[in-house]
Amino acid sequence: MIKLKTPILTLQNSFVLLIVSVLIFACSEKKPQRLYGIYDGKAWGYIDTAGKVIIPPNLSLAGAFQEGLAIVIDTSTYNTYCFINQNVDTVINSSEYALTRHPINMYPYHRTRINDKDFDDLSFARDEFSFSSGLALIYDIKTRLFGYINKKGEVVIKPQYTNATKFFRGYAVIQTSFDSTNWENFHVGLIDSLGKLVIPDKYYNLTRLSNNYLIGTLATKQGEAYGFTSLLLNKKGEVINTLLPGYMCLFNEFSGGYAAVWNGVMATIYKTPYCIIDSTGNVFKNKENGQDLYFEDLIINRGKYFWCKRNGKYVWFTINNKSNIVVVDNKFYDTVKSGFNIEGIACVRYANSNGNSRYGYIDTLGNFLITPRYHYANDFRGPLAGAQLKSGNILIDGYINKKGTFVWSKEIRDKD
Repeated sequence: MIKLKTPILTLQNSFVLLIVSVLIFACSEKKPQRLYGIYDGKAWGYIDTAGKVIIPPNLSLAGAFQEGLAIVIDTSTYNTYCFINQNVDTVINSSEYALTRHPINMYPYHRTRINDKDFDDLSFARDEFSFSSGLALIYDIKTRLFGYINKKGEVVIKPQYTNATKFFRGYAVIQTSFDSTNWENFHVGLIDSLGKLVIPDKYYNLTRLSNNYLIGTLATKQGEAYGFTSLLLNKKGEVINTLLPGYMCLFNEFSGGYAAVWNGVMATIYKTPYCIIDSTGNVFKNKENGQDLYFEDLIINRGKYFWCKRNGKYVWFTINNKSNIVVVDNKFYDTVKSGFNIEGIACVRYANSNGNSRYGYIDTLGNFLITPRYHYANDFRGPLAGAQLKSGNILIDGYINKKGTFVWSKEIRDKD
């Protein structure tokens, strides 16, 4: 009879088994699917990318899933909230914290987040308090200070800031203290995910870090008024260049070597406050007359596509390697949402031959992927976009796919 040898468990074998077990467990973990919030007129729920209802509408008020968790808001107070997972389990109950649209004197947000009238206070709060980089912003009701929690609901950066933003690529803009009567004492800085101050809290405002750059603005009292100096910084806080000194300027983050700048002087006098600067601080100029180019509005998408508003209409262009403007699309648009997304699709409002202005979608060649026909529409986030189609007194509200077909919708009939 042949005797089987009993396997000897060695340290090396144990290590191999451990690695295999970890890999099997990691592969078996279910990756959170992309879900979209729906409202049936009474409650909130979620659908998947095919329009199938995954979580039936029974939630009071819910936000988008970010990193596997979504905010659910108590509509009786509109500031108490909790976090749920995709099994609708309450993962974090934040009874000690509240949602608030805090008074931002920092401008780390995308331009459309500052000016978009559709982005109301509640939408702002739902987005700002969602998870990013594994952390979520909290506002302590008792101390009225901001801090951060992890996905277990544990406070990892205690509430200590008078103002703060959500994390973006591992960093967050914070304010340690402020004096509303003295703009020199706004104390805005940048922290990492451990709460370490990586940019000193000495600025009037900071943009969020993008492409390893951010812009800090210093305020200096000059008699009864204030002077402003904006500095281009690297992520260590080292000054690379001075940008447009002497002006009250608010900056969007750098995108592909360019940033959109809001100039207070130009806004007051000429009503064309936005210009483009490069990483050296130079303002983009009109090649024909050598003058700085200013616009009524400006959106930059990844440093490739520039949407500008002139005389009440939007056009877009690119900039070639010789710093020349190249107009790809000759159409004039009434509205643009956030410009081109990562897939090269932009949501625009355009007047057709009958003069009716409707929402549709274009590609980076200026071709319509979806013909303008929607009463209202939003940008594509993944395979779906929110849209509304109106016919007489009936409004169809829901989500469309990239063919322009509704995958989920509800009808709203005007009472009159």
